[in-house]
Amino acid sequence: MNSEYIIKDFSQNSTPQDVYRLMQHKHRGNEKKIKREFFDNKYCKSYYNDRPLMSKLMYYNNTAVAHVGAFPMTTSINHKTLQILQIGDIITHSDHIGKGLFSQLIKAVIMDAKEKGYAFLFVVPNSNALPIFVNKFNWKQSQKNVVFSRAIQTVYLNKVFNKLKLINLYSKIFDFFNKKYIIDRDIETVDNKKDIDRIFKDSAFYRYKVYSKNYLYKFNHGNVWFKLDDGMLIGDLPCKMKSIDKLMRDLIVFAKRRGIHNLKIHQSTSSPYYNYFKKGDYSEDDCLPVLTYRLDKNLDLSNWLTCMSEYNTF
Repeated sequence: MNSEYIIKDFSQNSTPQDVYRLMQHKHRGNEKKIKREFFDNKYCKSYYNDRPLMSKLMYYNNTAVAHVGAFPMTTSINHKTLQILQIGDIITHSDHIGKGLFSQLIKAVIMDAKEKGYAFLFVVPNSNALPIFVNKFNWKQSQKNVVFSRAIQTVYLNKVFNKLKLINLYSKIFDFFNKKYIIDRDIETVDNKKDIDRIFKDSAFYRYKVYSKNYLYKFNHGNVWFKLDDGMLIGDLPCKMKSIDKLMRDLIVFAKRRGIHNLKIHQSTSSPYYNYFKKGDYSEDDCLPVLTYRLDKNLDLSNWLTCMSEYNTF
């Protein structure tokens, strides 16, 4: 690698602006520009004060040209609490693509994670990054994800507002009429299902996960964590298996009355809910897999499940 390239650790005091500039460059051709407020909330200093971001940046002549985010999380594996990292916000400036910067940053993150005692890392890569993680770095697919969809017969208000680029107006109307469903994020509200290996959620996690607009609602037969995304995209369904059918009926009625034309449920094929949706009136599409890199080679991740609400993109 050219000696003019230098790797630096992410610092809340000096580098957030550099990452923000890279993000702006990455999304320069999109209609939806990334907002500074979104970025500030996602890289929230107070949330990562006790669990610092492990992100790395690459500089060329004192200018940031690449970044790999490494977000600390806590998980439970076989009733043991472990510290892990989620990889996200992988960005390389267009003038520096093809120079191996991403590979150097990933190696630096892994080395640092080993030194600090993290158990494993995981990522939900896009189609461009997937072969690099699998073929070059030997990350393993720990679960296959799918998205189940169900069309709702309604007046399609959500779809029309989206098409007219008035989704913010729809969101305000939605917020106003649905206040009674809101769950207080200052308390631990979602059953972490201690019998299942998964990421641990607490009140700090719930409060942090509002950098992108989403909803944590309580229905008659369970809680639902979702966002409005050309329909209702469900990030988590923390309810008992015996209640899933009644909860989905609640959701269908809820969506129908609010002009939401589609329900989308992200599930792992090894999820306890998978067979329910597989046998129901839902269409099924492939989704990007979850890949893991074990630093503790003795870990068994075969029962470890994730939900979309836990990903840094939700």
